[in-house]
Amino acid sequence: MSTVIAGKKKTVAVYDFDGTITDRHTFWRFLRALVGPYKFWFTVVTMIPWIIGIYYRGASIMAAREVLIRRLLKGLTEQHFKQTAEAFAKEQIPAWVKEQALASINAHRSQGSELLLISNSAKSYLEPWSRSVGIATVFGSEFEVDSNGRLTGNLHGTHCQGKEKLVCLQRHLGSLQDYELHVYGDSEGDIDMLNAADFAYYLTFDDLHRNDQRLCVQ
Repeated sequence: MSTVIAGKKKTVAVYDFDGTITDRHTFWRFLRALVGPYKFWFTVVTMIPWIIGIYYRGASIMAAREVLIRRLLKGLTEQHFKQTAEAFAKEQIPAWVKEQALASINAHRSQGSELLLISNSAKSYLEPWSRSVGIATVFGSEFEVDSNGRLTGNLHGTHCQGKEKLVCLQRHLGSLQDYELHVYGDSEGDIDMLNAADFAYYLTFDDLHRNDQRLCVQ
């Protein structure tokens, strides 16, 4: 089916999550809810050598993230993981959503735009929250489960970050030239998507930086 109707391109609105829709980072808070504060903070302390490496030796943040995920998630049951994600989406996230971001989502939905959420946070809690506000398509971090129904501690696929966000977008839509693309982001990890947009909104929902005009991020 063509994406051009009566000479007009279909509008697609793409949102990052942490720091764009929410006023804080959610992934580490989800990990804390998943394993409890004691195990979470103890594991974070064991990550100090990695943190030092990031700041002083240029170590990869994503590699450190994988180590933290492995140490916290390995051995957890899939049932516990999913139940915690559902509860987190319902009970925690709504209080952290920026009013301006929710208004933007509602406005795009009322105008018939296709809505996408592309984030490096866990798809397991992004999906139930997204359903509650009318976002049907979600890309996020996913995690391996073994044949016994337990998490291996490894990612299923890659980090949904940087260029990978743009890859997800292109895989879903095909040629981006067929759409009027609105992208909302707040960090370096969103730059590739923002640069591909017809209308790029950077820190649009941040009270200190909000600007309702199109922003050039190239």
